[in-house]
Amino acid sequence: MSKKNFKNLITGIPMKISLKTIMESLDSLILLGQKEGLGVVTQWKLVPIIKKARNEYQSYTEISNQKIKELGEKVLDGNKVFTGRYKVKPENEEKYKKEIEKLLKQEIEIDVPLITYSELKGNNETFSLPTNVLVDLDWLIKQG
Repeated sequence: MSKKNFKNLITGIPMKISLKTIMESLDSLILLGQKEGLGVVTQWKLVPIIKKARNEYQSYTEISNQKIKELGEKVLDGNKVFTGRYKVKPENEEKYKKEIEKLLKQEIEIDVPLITYSELKGNNETFSLPTNVLVDLDWLIKQG
């Protein structure tokens, strides 16, 4: 195996993936990273992906909250006291949705290592993942 192929096997192949896919995958990535019985190399491969997904989630949340403030109004409690939260004004809901949809379509470049289901399973014959995790992570987990 060449050094380049070995490097791609461990560190990953650059891939563009939508922010929406990252957002939809975050919980499944975290669940997979916490799965008992994963080999140390597999865990090592997952760490940078999980970190990248968390960073993108945080950036998304900050931008989304900024847009809510920009297009919204303060939320007041029953005593007309500001609760610290904002909500999108009804007349701006469509604009907010369009802006968020546009944001979620943005592509993020991420190095995706080759992770096969066999690698995840290892020698554990009882290893399994919920179907929703496999669906969420179909861009990451390959058959084999």
